[in-house]
Amino acid sequence: MGKKVVYKVKAEDSTFFVAAINSAEDDYHLAWLLNNNLKTKLVRTEHLTDSTEQTFPAFFYLDEVGGISYTLASNKIGASHLLPQLKNVDYIFKISGTLTDNFQAETLSKIRSLREITACILIKSGPPSLLNFFRNL
Repeated sequence: MGKKVVYKVKAEDSTFFVAAINSAEDDYHLAWLLNNNLKTKLVRTEHLTDSTEQTFPAFFYLDEVGGISYTLASNKIGASHLLPQLKNVDYIFKISGTLTDNFQAETLSKIRSLREITACILIKSGPPSLLNFFRNL
């Protein structure tokens, strides 16, 4: 009989976190920078659509070995915003999976180390509509 393996998830582990990123870079260039820095393989995916049917570019990568997914979405197209509550944010970057606080801190540090990024802020809370949007992103 094979040995039984049990995995435990610590209470501080979470299922996702979201970073608000400001950068003057084009979406494809920011995806490339994040790929190089985080060792991901973000690729363009289906655009996201807001309530006015405006489309916003998005990129996605699933690390099948680690079980972590990465989604980068533009928040601004001209005068339109994917998330009007975050008008001062250029990009939304969501990372999902079983994530430790240490992983979150290291990832944010790596993002902030890029000179092309002027701000990277962890979004910890918000109105229910915003949090539901992030869960479904």
